[in-house]
Amino acid sequence: MFVGVFRNRYSLGILMALMINFVVEAFSRHSIRAALFFMWQSPAIFLYNALLILATLCLVLLVKRKVAMLTFLTLFWGSLGAVNSLILAHRVTPLTFQDILVVFDIITIVPRYFTIPQVTFLAVAVITLLAGLFLVIKKAPLDTARSNYRRGFSILSAMALSLVVLTQLAHGSGLLPRHFGNLAQAYQDYGFAYAFSTSIFSVGIPKPAGYGEAAVASLGGPLEGEDGSFLEGVLENGGEFPNIIMVQLESFFDPEYLEGVEFSQDPIPNFRALRDGFSSGFLTVPVVGAGTVNTEFEVLTGMSIQFFGPGEIPYKTVLGHTPVESLPHNLRPLGYTSHAIHNNTGTFYNRHNVFSSMGFDTFTSSEFMDIGEVTEIGWPTDRLLVDPIFSALNATEGPDFLFVISVQSHGDYPSSYELEPTVRATGFADPNRQQAFEFYLSMIHEVDVFIGELVGRSEEFPEDTVLVLYGDHLPTFYFQASDLANHDIYQTEFVMWNNFGLPNVDQDLYAYQLSSFILRRLGIHHGTLPNFHRDYKDGPDYLEQFKLLQYDMLYGQRYLYGTHAPPTFSDLQMGILPITVSGVYNDRDGNLIVTGENFTQASRIFIDGHRYDTEFLSPAELMLKDREIGEGETLVVKQVNAFGKVLSVAKEANP
Repeated sequence: MFVGVFRNRYSLGILMALMINFVVEAFSRHSIRAALFFMWQSPAIFLYNALLILATLCLVLLVKRKVAMLTFLTLFWGSLGAVNSLILAHRVTPLTFQDILVVFDIITIVPRYFTIPQVTFLAVAVITLLAGLFLVIKKAPLDTARSNYRRGFSILSAMALSLVVLTQLAHGSGLLPRHFGNLAQAYQDYGFAYAFSTSIFSVGIPKPAGYGEAAVASLGGPLEGEDGSFLEGVLENGGEFPNIIMVQLESFFDPEYLEGVEFSQDPIPNFRALRDGFSSGFLTVPVVGAGTVNTEFEVLTGMSIQFFGPGEIPYKTVLGHTPVESLPHNLRPLGYTSHAIHNNTGTFYNRHNVFSSMGFDTFTSSEFMDIGEVTEIGWPTDRLLVDPIFSALNATEGPDFLFVISVQSHGDYPSSYELEPTVRATGFADPNRQQAFEFYLSMIHEVDVFIGELVGRSEEFPEDTVLVLYGDHLPTFYFQASDLANHDIYQTEFVMWNNFGLPNVDQDLYAYQLSSFILRRLGIHHGTLPNFHRDYKDGPDYLEQFKLLQYDMLYGQRYLYGTHAPPTFSDLQMGILPITVSGVYNDRDGNLIVTGENFTQASRIFIDGHRYDTEFLSPAELMLKDREIGEGETLVVKQVNAFGKVLSVAKEANP
């Protein structure tokens, strides 16, 4: 009967689309009242979102198992809404299609956001849902009536065409935007179904109007060096090129910008002293509460996220297969060696591939470090970054560029914990929020200690060095602009320390302008976008010309390079120092001992391709219990992350 009603009374499909849309909006807004208000305040947008859902429900008309398909589609939309609700409980940005692309990265950090009982409950819920869906599909009755697939396809086609026409009209009238400035606000203003669907289909950079060789060539002059060459490097203050260390500080900002909140002591005295004594300013970043890699992308490439699709992560959509001009590429002709250092797994957000497309020479991830300390929620502390930084500086003769990514102050911030807060805060109406914020304060206070130690060691280092520190985004506390003294939730700060008397220049910047500012301060005029930002940032057509260049570099014909070679992938070495195997022997207890250099807790012994449980004894020794090497067997040591991904391979050793 239900199937018959659905087939003969299309009004039921419309009603279901409206109901599903309302439930999804209630999930997304964590409130039935808020969903009702959205429906009342923006009826046209609400109906448009319902139409999107209705178009997917029309797939029921093309199958025999109509009940099964309807159940699946209902659960599909309901699950998206529920997942979005869950995500918004732990971060500011809502669910996008890009999150699905990075689901395996997200799984690696689930234990740091949820307790074991919560993870267990979620796992049981997912398994139960899938099992129920399987039973519905298996047991659902077949539609025995003769199906008119031609009519069903015609209705589906008409729905799709109507959506295209209505979407174009909505874009033209301004009812719906093509691009989102504030992703979280867009989901609230324009509905989950539209915003999420846009994140699926709006990927990459649309071809700019007027794009062509002539348009790119019109920008060629200012992009050349001052001597007329395509790329130029000149240290205006004389001497050798300095080391450049950039440290991206996870969720780092000055808590004293919070209005109405007082602290038992200064949470970040070292950073504050640097800000007061050296070049500094506000840094407008493209994300809030999450999205570290998009700030990272802007800083390293000089490109802007705003030209991509909503919620897009270029590390996942383009940089894995497209080399891109970046700071490492621009500095290499000047003799720089480029190192990336991150105290998290090397595969997170595809960095082990992306850093090759950006031209880095080495990448030291947590698998190549001695992770001796972790926070209460499991993030490695930032103090362990100091030794790898100076190992990189000492590994080469010429100048070095280091890009360091911290992780200690990453969310989620628990309201119940064992540690005694280092810094107390007052002014919160909600005691749970206060306790969570005090946990965050304790983390950034320890990060500030790391900053002090890094500066102290840099002062003693016998080479000219520039140290740039900046926050990637605000932490996940759902701050409003009115909560902050600077009235901007997209602003963090940067400071540019040096040990050779560089004059101070304070300036507020966008994240994509930071690298240009640094190079310009050092008198280095080298690279397309650094020179572009130098010459065009105050021009009336800045953003249009910026988008033109960015499109040409990533998706176009790369006209800007002319006869010059475009960027290529680098031969990225994982770890600053290569891992080597020097010997293999059995001890008196029959255990296999592998000797070498630079082993870590991520080192694993493989024999004839089979991975064995490996005991880390020291950076010079690994052990397999009760194992011998047979004649003809081949042993190698590999660095393996927690999910079994091989990041590097040491040389083979044969007994």
